[in-house]
Amino acid sequence: MHRDRGMFGFGKKEQPAPRALPPVAGLTLEILHNTQKEILEELDAHLVSEHEATYAHSGSMYFYSGKVPNHLDMMSYKIGFIHGVCQSYHINEEQQGEVVVQFVTAFDKTIGNHTRALNIPDYTESFFDLFVDRWENKVFMHDDAAAEEFLLGLTEGKEWADADQIIQKDYSKLRDVSITSKLNLDGFRGLINGWKLNLMLNDEAMALISMPQHWTDEQIDAELRRKGIV
Repeated sequence: MHRDRGMFGFGKKEQPAPRALPPVAGLTLEILHNTQKEILEELDAHLVSEHEATYAHSGSMYFYSGKVPNHLDMMSYKIGFIHGVCQSYHINEEQQGEVVVQFVTAFDKTIGNHTRALNIPDYTESFFDLFVDRWENKVFMHDDAAAEEFLLGLTEGKEWADADQIIQKDYSKLRDVSITSKLNLDGFRGLINGWKLNLMLNDEAMALISMPQHWTDEQIDAELRRKGIV
């Protein structure tokens, strides 16, 4: 899993100047972002309809305010996914480094777009900087859980890109469940759903989402005490 630092063009940990995303980097960003967005929108709607959330984007707010996109398991999966897609497209190692750098840089922008939209403070440490540190310290290789998620992403990235290319060549393959099932990213969905389950089991978080948004800290604390949560 290790790659030489130079091939990624990290320099002194400065993000590269903005440039057009290579097609594979853009494709990878799109599929991962859209899958994540779909799950969070479903969660937002569920919290409003079933748990009386007073904010339409409560689930997304917890996801981004908790810096879940930067969690090691999420990052490990995404980096593995990129390499899986690159394998499918027969991209050599040097070019894979460029794809990874461009993906990581662009992914930071998507996080910033969401934190601003949700009125959440910017992260003190970017996805890019965390990735560089983790890669240089070989965390993706030496941390067992991270390595497992990397391999899961690698597998699903390769399978997804293989299936997508087959369908692009022959749209009749859309009727073949053995092929279209590879587009689901079940492992990635499982990662996000695991976080979602922990949120749903958090009594304080679930109580907070149903409280009026204009309440003061004193009113919130009083309600939590009334419910026996704090």
